[in-house]
Amino acid sequence: MSSAAQPLPPRKLIRQIADDLIWLLREAWRVVVVAFCFMFFVYAVPLMRSSNKEERYEGHGYFVWAVALWVFAIPEVYGFAAGKQKWVPTLSSTVGNLINRHDWMSVFVIAVLFGCVLHVVRVQVPARRLRRERAEGPAIGTDIPSGEQWTMPASESGRLTRTQGDDDLPVDVRYEIIAGLFTVIAFVVPILGGAGKQTVGECGYGVMLTLLFFVPGILAYRHDKLVPFPGLFTTVGFLEQKSVGVALILGGGLVFLALHLTFYPFPSILPDIQGLHHHCQTVSDPSLCVNPTP
Repeated sequence: MSSAAQPLPPRKLIRQIADDLIWLLREAWRVVVVAFCFMFFVYAVPLMRSSNKEERYEGHGYFVWAVALWVFAIPEVYGFAAGKQKWVPTLSSTVGNLINRHDWMSVFVIAVLFGCVLHVVRVQVPARRLRRERAEGPAIGTDIPSGEQWTMPASESGRLTRTQGDDDLPVDVRYEIIAGLFTVIAFVVPILGGAGKQTVGECGYGVMLTLLFFVPGILAYRHDKLVPFPGLFTTVGFLEQKSVGVALILGGGLVFLALHLTFYPFPSILPDIQGLHHHCQTVSDPSLCVNPTP
């Protein structure tokens, strides 16, 4: 008959609490360091220069998704600090405007979010299992021979393919430059042309999301060709190996963004910059108005 668990002596209890607090502080500092290194390309630049193809692929992922996060974050931070938007609207206000003008766009938003969930279950979970098995197996040479085609295992891309996970697929090294050029053009041309903020957001974010998500997915599934950076969820998985806290923050941010786009304008944390949170519907009887503009 097992005896009941004895309470810890006060001295041991205090020591354990102190150890836990020290661990929390260390993990919090790790989150800060990893987030800084990710956002300011400290991880990306050295890995992108590596001759190891897996390290180079990981580095390109850090670079591309950090740039994308800056593009999404700068309008949000500026709008929060200044209470207004400059040339580029936020992603949420752009999508919210589209949904307000075209109700059917909400179906498209929900379909994209459902596709993301299905992608995690269908692609990311098996790919992580394959990477773990490969890491536990015998080491193999992964350097890129000079003058030869850069290839990567299909499972490393984090995208759905028709090949086996361990089969190598060619990497189109030019795609990253072409995608970046088209994204800059999509933002800059409407601004220089004097277009409205909504047009700038629709062109810029539309091209950016197409080139980051849809085109790489089509290339991987239909043409057995990879772009030179892994998918978003794969990159978050790489960051999780450095700090679980950073992965949780990014994952929580993605969940919040998904909820925000689905139920726009709620949950409303940032200021109502464009007045989109004021919804009025005039009917014969009664007149319905929520948070009307004074």
